[in-house]
Amino acid sequence: MNKTLNLAFVGLATAVSSVGLAQTITVAGPFDFVDTVTGPEAALNTTIANAATVSTSYVAGSNATISSVNITSTLTALTWANEAFIRLRNSAFPTLFANLNFSSTGATFTAINIVTPVTRAYTANTLIGSVLPAGSTWEVTFFDSADDGPGPDASGTNLSVTLNALTPPVAKTPWSAYLGNTLPVIYDNGGIVPTSGIGVGANGTNASPISPVGSIFGFASIIPTFKLADDFVVTGVWTVTGVSAFAYQTGTYGNPPASLFTNATIEIWSGNPTDPASTLIATSFTPGDNTFSGAHRVTATTLTNAQRPVMRVQSTFSGLTLNPGTYWVTYQVTPISGSGFTPYVTNTNGAPAIGNAIQRTAIGAPDTYASLYDAGYPVDVPFLIHGTAAATNVNLTGTLNLNDTSATFAFNRNISYSVMQGTTVVASGTVVADASSESFSISVPASATGAATIEWDGSSFLLRKTNINLTGSALAVGSVSVQNGDVDNSGEVDAADIDEVIADFGDTSNNPSDVDVSGEVDAADIDIVIANFGGVND
Repeated sequence: MNKTLNLAFVGLATAVSSVGLAQTITVAGPFDFVDTVTGPEAALNTTIANAATVSTSYVAGSNATISSVNITSTLTALTWANEAFIRLRNSAFPTLFANLNFSSTGATFTAINIVTPVTRAYTANTLIGSVLPAGSTWEVTFFDSADDGPGPDASGTNLSVTLNALTPPVAKTPWSAYLGNTLPVIYDNGGIVPTSGIGVGANGTNASPISPVGSIFGFASIIPTFKLADDFVVTGVWTVTGVSAFAYQTGTYGNPPASLFTNATIEIWSGNPTDPASTLIATSFTPGDNTFSGAHRVTATTLTNAQRPVMRVQSTFSGLTLNPGTYWVTYQVTPISGSGFTPYVTNTNGAPAIGNAIQRTAIGAPDTYASLYDAGYPVDVPFLIHGTAAATNVNLTGTLNLNDTSATFAFNRNISYSVMQGTTVVASGTVVADASSESFSISVPASATGAATIEWDGSSFLLRKTNINLTGSALAVGSVSVQNGDVDNSGEVDAADIDEVIADFGDTSNNPSDVDVSGEVDAADIDIVIANFGGVND
């Protein structure tokens, strides 16, 4: 029979609560672990639709905390404890999922009883980093990772699990912190050496330890089969002169270590290479630099091990221009003999940088690719793009609302703006308004990124500041409002402004005392100044 339950009807089976930046799901049960998610008995796995509703949007994380569960094996001589899983799907991302198992014990079992909360990393997780919107729902499927016989391999009750939110991201370590380059770098996908709490490596070089929560030294990146791929975003117009890949081969080396790779084959794609709509833009295996990167791949307890020096293997391009957009790079290395592996990108604290890299594992029509994980974390792979970026601008757009004014103005009002990063003026200009709401478009250099402030000032309006984050791409700022009534531009709406309006009473010229821009200084203007009395500049 089909074990799908819809909680709209089975109200006693689950209860849901949202706790800040996490989601707790409770399932009274019983629930059955029958087969894999694609096996012949998959339909017999218990699946709970609408098991929880997201009340406050949050970002999907890398792990979950199991507060309680009771699982009993029905095939005690066959099924293993580490085969009992749940698969979690969110309605906003129906093709993505996270898998969680209840035990790491690779042995047959009678019962699994969790009564003390334990946090476990997802064994597979394509949801991580996704923004889960309020109102979206969770589906939970109970399954067995290996079908050990007909019917349920295990059954359970009393599940309470909290899906933890993603911890605020830690910055990637840039290669520029410890690597010299003979070609200018216009894009750095992240390095492999954490910048805190790590000792010196072999012969005074940099140590690149595997993650404290992981176990993987690197992923195969050797021709002909294995190929790594990751994405990057072009802002402006780039002239690409080369791409650097990174790989190591375990062995015995001199000091400094010499590369055992001859070259790298680099491809640039218009999109994800697994997407049939993506096209191959350029390929190069023309050798460039092929040198020691300055880092050895090690463990936290063998920091001075010199068996895995990571090499930077570069291929060069000629006449390759990329316009703004999202692209993918693939690379594979050619060794003189033997193997080739690539470490994943690390954050400054040594943990895996959350990413979306993939690996070709089989050649075919189409090729077979798989996402890369360590300890449930999807990861990025390191690469550098060399070349030059042409100067270009992007637009900040939105609507400027001039408060307490007529819908249509008798005269124009000029509101100046300055886009500031600290004391640096990134862009400046004037919005000429002929109505109470005026659209604006501000051109700023795409090279300007990070926190910034737009300052608005002019006519009878107080100075207002809008905080934004420049990304190098077009930005929708939204609606901005400026407060009226500062006729004398002193920075405060005060008695002097009332006096000035009274002095200009009856004037029909283009006068800042006509604060509502009706075409005449009148009693309405006095009322507006009084209503905004005490307002000051930001």
